[in-house]
Amino acid sequence: MARFRKTVKFARFNLAANCFGGRQRHEGTWQAYLGRRGPLVLELGCGSSWLGLELARRHPDHRILAIDRKADRMQQAAYRAQTERLNNIAYLQCAIADLMDHIAARSVSAIWLPFPDPYPKRAQSKHRLSGGDYLKIYARLLKIGGQLYLKTDSADLAAWTRRQFSAQRSFGLLSYSTDTENIDDQSDISILTAYEKRYRAAGKTIHYLNYRRISSRS
Repeated sequence: MARFRKTVKFARFNLAANCFGGRQRHEGTWQAYLGRRGPLVLELGCGSSWLGLELARRHPDHRILAIDRKADRMQQAAYRAQTERLNNIAYLQCAIADLMDHIAARSVSAIWLPFPDPYPKRAQSKHRLSGGDYLKIYARLLKIGGQLYLKTDSADLAAWTRRQFSAQRSFGLLSYSTDTENIDDQSDISILTAYEKRYRAAGKTIHYLNYRRISSRS
């Protein structure tokens, strides 16, 4: 039964006009769907894409590209976007390691990493989306002055991420906070994902990091 439900979700994703990168039954690209105007914002590891949907609602002049390697996670958000006529958000099935195959260098204004898997074991550190070769990819994608945002409930991941960014020259830290509840509601930082709502209800501390692309070095 579970496999059948996933098959249905994959089929729905491939049929949606705002979904790309899988086995689409329509012609076109996310670039053609979103057009060329407006800042390009990426939501990586988007899952159900609560963040991406709200970004699209708040910023109709922005182009939001929500990305996850699993199409079944994104299909519900994709259809909600269509129902709400949010034509400024698209969904791309893609591994983060393969982003450069789909997105041009220096074309991205902002990258969001909402609650990435912390991969707590040391042997798993190469899979963490906030370090290693992934930072090189983000540096190549972002425009100079472009920003990267990360939220996590893992203090260890937050500390590790800060060390990773400090070890290279492409980014500068704009802010680090463990108190995002008191931020102005109009700020995009205040957008709560499903994970964040759950973590806050459990009394967990949320760590927020914001970096700026400051160098042309990749």
